[in-house]
Amino acid sequence: MGGGCTSGHGACGLPRLSRRSFIAVGLFMSTAFGIATLRYYYPFLDEGTVWGDDYLEVFRIISHIFVGILVFSAIVGIVWMAFKRNYEPFVGFLFGSIFGLGLVIGGMCKRSKILHFLIIGDGWDPSLAFILGTVVVLVTPVYQLYVKKM
Repeated sequence: MGGGCTSGHGACGLPRLSRRSFIAVGLFMSTAFGIATLRYYYPFLDEGTVWGDDYLEVFRIISHIFVGILVFSAIVGIVWMAFKRNYEPFVGFLFGSIFGLGLVIGGMCKRSKILHFLIIGDGWDPSLAFILGTVVVLVTPVYQLYVKKM
């Protein structure tokens, strides 16, 4: 519906000065802030099923399977690229992995960190905004220089 994810529009679309990405990021973020804050101060949708201890074991198994598939796919992809002598996908995979690592290091995988960012109130933590802001500030001039060279 939005034509991409918040990270994609934020890290790639905003530096390209894409009007569509400015609108998408604004809508994604305002909706997330609004729903998280509203749900925190006026709880709703709490009548659902609570996940028990079995969930953790199932999650562990599924995550191991996912990582195994990812590693296998990476190995097959590297062999394929070496055979075809096309290294562009490898470079994309490498930079995508660096981006993902940056998200992990920045705390984007911590539920509590994300909630403290999205819930406006006493415990608001704006640090995740600095991650997106840093990416946009660093990528914008590089992208604009790249476009001028083309």
